[in-house]
Order: sequence, then structure tokens, then C-alpha cells
Amino acid sequence: MNAQTRYYPQTGETVDETVYPAAAVQLEYSQALGESDQLTGSVFVRGDSVDDERNLADIRELLWLHSGEAYQFRAGVGQVSWGVNELFKITDLINQKDRSELPFQRKLGQPLASLSFYVGEDLIELYTMHDVRTAWYPGEDGRLRYPILVDNDNEVYDCGKTNRWDFAGRWKTRLWDMDLALSHFYGMTRDPYFIFNYDFNNPYLIPVYEKVNQSSVEWQYAWNDLLLKAEYTYQTGSL
Repeated sequence: MNAQTRYYPQTGETVDETVYPAAAVQLEYSQALGESDQLTGSVFVRGDSVDDERNLADIRELLWLHSGEAYQFRAGVGQVSWGVNELFKITDLINQKDRSELPFQRKLGQPLASLSFYVGEDLIELYTMHDVRTAWYPGEDGRLRYPILVDNDNEVYDCGKTNRWDFAGRWKTRLWDMDLALSHFYGMTRDPYFIFNYDFNNPYLIPVYEKVNQSSVEWQYAWNDLLLKAEYTYQTGSL
């Protein structure tokens, strides 16, 4: 459980509030279903006294895990962490970020199924995901928002050939003294662009989510007491 208050020394251009109290609670549950199966769950609830758009109840995780000798299968609502950088994980794009929690690195739960297995000492991860969790933007009384409000309820999807289904794969290996991972994601972007609704009496920005291909590489090397890390991604639009 936590409570917080955000304070701004000045009012905004369109907002008179300067104090934003909020409270949150997260409940976690884990239950073994035998030697090879496990059920895990996590629910997060937050209430903001000023910005109604920041009120949230989210299933962070509700997963069935089945583990074998050299593989693991997961299905349900889950969270996935990719990348080696602690602050800017540009390769970490399975989950939508909980942007109302920034600068903290929190994620929304993502409906998915995944299979992880070893080929020798190399780890292979395969994912299929259904739908994209839409990004959050402040409401009328929120702060740090665009001059024109974002319509969080009428987003547009350019779904591509696979409709609402997304796919991803990752290969992780150790080469000499380096940790190396290659991954590819084909699915709905987690960072939409905007179009104007052309209603000058009630103007809004409309988020547009499109299918993208993103290839990524992660690299980590330990040299004496120095740890070197790097990430690189290349993204293109796709039908």
C-alpha cells in the first residue's frame, strides 16, 4: 500500500489544481498446483482525488505456469522484461508502460502465451499476445498534458494482416565473455501517433496504433569491475 501527493508550485494554463493526492494498493497471490504447475496473480488499484483518468484497477498478472525439465509454458495475463539497461529499456516492448506511474518503471498486464526452452545453453522465448493495452494520458484536470486533450476512449487501430494478434521471439546466448540477445516483435505499437478530430468546438487528439516490425539487439560485457551494456532497435511500419 502507498500514498502520495504531487505538488506543483504554479497552476497550469488550463488547470487550477496544484496538489494531487493519490493512494494505491497491490495484492499478490501464488499457489502451487503440483510439482510442475503454479498459479500467480497480482492486482493493482489506484485512486486519484483530482484526475479521474488516473483512477485504475488493473490485473498486473494472472498466470498459469507449467515447467518441464528444459522448458516453461505460461498463459494468461503477464509481464515480460527484456533489455539490459535499467533506465531506458528500448527493447522492452511486450507490455504497455503504466505512464501514470512515471518516472517509476511500472507495466500494465498483457494477455499472452509464451514458451521458453533451451537449445544447448541458448534460451529461446516465443510469445503470442492478444490486443494492445492503450496508453494513458492525463484528463481535463490532469497535469503535464498536451494543450489539447487526448481522447482515451476512441483510439484508432491499423491492425494489419494479423488483426489484434501480436507475435515476438527472443534468442539469448553467451558468446565468449559477452551476453547477447536478439529479438523481433511484430505487433501493435505501444507508442501511438495522433490525429486531430477536426471538431473545433470540442477538439481532441485521437491516438492511432499501427502494426510495426521491431528488431533488437542487447549486449552486456563484464570487464574487471566494469559492466558495459548496450541496446539497439530498428523499427519499421508493416501491414
